[in-house]
Amino acid sequence: MSRSPGSALERASLRSVAARGAFHLLSCAADRSDRSVLPIPAGGVGLVGCASSGARAARDAHDPRAVTCEPLARHGQVLLLIACGARAQLELNGLPAPRVAALRPGDELRLGPAAPLLFVDFYREPPFVIAGPEHAGRQCQLCRGPIEAGRRVLACDCGALTHADPREEREPAPGPESLDCALRTCTGCSRELVTEAGYVRGGGADGRPS
Repeated sequence: MSRSPGSALERASLRSVAARGAFHLLSCAADRSDRSVLPIPAGGVGLVGCASSGARAARDAHDPRAVTCEPLARHGQVLLLIACGARAQLELNGLPAPRVAALRPGDELRLGPAAPLLFVDFYREPPFVIAGPEHAGRQCQLCRGPIEAGRRVLACDCGALTHADPREEREPAPGPESLDCALRTCTGCSRELVTEAGYVRGGGADGRPS
């Protein structure tokens, strides 16, 4: 892209956005198995309306009908920044969209009069990692026990680590060496943590945002 729309909203590094998950555009359908899902890449994409799925990638980066979508992070939140081309016919939450806007999970958009409605949601993955040698010997943020290389941990962006052994290693009879200290809030920085993969707004219910 010749000009990054994220500069107006303090666009964060793509790595920090991608680490949290990905924005998805979900088509409206009563049967969830028939809903199309369009992931927005961390580097952004230009979209034009599509009568079947609601949106498709623009073949020409300079297509005046295209709407540029780019994920960004600001003040700990993830947003989807959109910039409309000169001939784009974008409807946002039932109203004509401004040339530039920041979308959040739960927003609705339509890329043209003939295109079906799309819902914006953010699919989050838990920040589980396998502890490496560089983590060994550090303390778990909750139980203060040592972190061992090769064990799964929950890693907050602030650098705090907590034990997060997989459930199958803790059931049916958890052993003394099996630990799961992961909480939904980091005890180091109070940031919300994701412990299960899923959509921020549930991915929509019956074709509507939840």
